[in-house]
Amino acid sequence: MLKKRIIGIITTKDGIVVQSINFDRYLPVGDVGISIEAFCDWEIDEIILLDIGASKKNNTPFEKN
Repeated sequence: MLKKRIIGIITTKDGIVVQSINFDRYLPVGDVGISIEAFCDWEIDEIILLDIGASKKNNTPFEKN
């Protein structure tokens, strides 16, 4: 029998974890590092970091300015 995998998604904008409402409004949630640590504590199999602001600024995801 195949094992089920749990995949977590962390949505970020301008380096901050956000909760998106219809990709129109964003509520700040916290720090990326803390969110990744929480997912690791929950033993998530994979983590997707989704930077929803990267394409508007023409920079690569998680690029340090």
